[in-house]
Amino acid sequence: FKLFSNDNLGCKYGVYLNENFINLENNNPINFTNIYTYFTNYESTTCGDLLDYTEYGTNAVSIDADFYFERLLDYYGLNTLGTCGVVAAQILFGYMDSYNNDNIVDGIYEYKTHESFNNVNQFCFSPGTGLANTEDPDNRFHDLLLNIFIEENNADPSVDFRGMNGQEQRNMVEAYMNSKNQPFSFHTSVGNTSDIISNRQKTIIRNAISADRPVIANGARHSFVAYAYDNDYVYVHTGLVGVCKTPWSTFTTGLLVDNSSSAIDVEFTGTHFCSDNYYNTETHTYICPCENGY
Repeated sequence: FKLFSNDNLGCKYGVYLNENFINLENNNPINFTNIYTYFTNYESTTCGDLLDYTEYGTNAVSIDADFYFERLLDYYGLNTLGTCGVVAAQILFGYMDSYNNDNIVDGIYEYKTHESFNNVNQFCFSPGTGLANTEDPDNRFHDLLLNIFIEENNADPSVDFRGMNGQEQRNMVEAYMNSKNQPFSFHTSVGNTSDIISNRQKTIIRNAISADRPVIANGARHSFVAYAYDNDYVYVHTGLVGVCKTPWSTFTTGLLVDNSSSAIDVEFTGTHFCSDNYYNTETHTYICPCENGY
């Protein structure tokens, strides 16, 4: 296995030889302790990089219920066929079902959380709308949205990993919300030339999160749900590996290979209807986030 790194790791090239990694420049073993330390402190501004984090950066802005995404685990559909745009919409609808109106997602698709707490921000797990990364994944809600996408756009994003552009994803989101008779308004950047030149997608992401709304954010050929940002990074749920932070360049680098950067902010404008997605096992009552400000 050939290794390539920059000078910060103490070597440029290495090989795996006789169960050892060797620096080709001096034939000495490579010190992986130094390499590990370097990468654990590594920060990137490269488009598409996904980085672990333990806290937000300076002057960060997040939605009040940022913990919802951090504790969602894998309670969403399985993305194995280029349907990350479907999964992102599914995750967003799951959040809206708990925090805006319990009629946004039908009960048959809901994965409720049962714990012995009085406030939803104390729960260890967030309610969701599916189950991925298991031997028997639950893709029912994912497949419902996928079928809506196919009907609205006369195309299947799962064929040959075709994916979708911002306008097609918007069509799917709009059709679903209309099918549930839920009032909403859109604030979108669909990735056209004007949007790219003006960095409109960055404005949409910032404005949505500042208004306490998670937002679909697309870039680097992937669809995320963003829920926090600071000057350097956007904090997202990936729909694949949980939460990460990614540099702003992920969403401000236009004209990507198959899919320009875009963003979809869905603002619920209807009447709040309390959810039953959080259940207190001690008091045997359902807790809506509106009851404690989250």
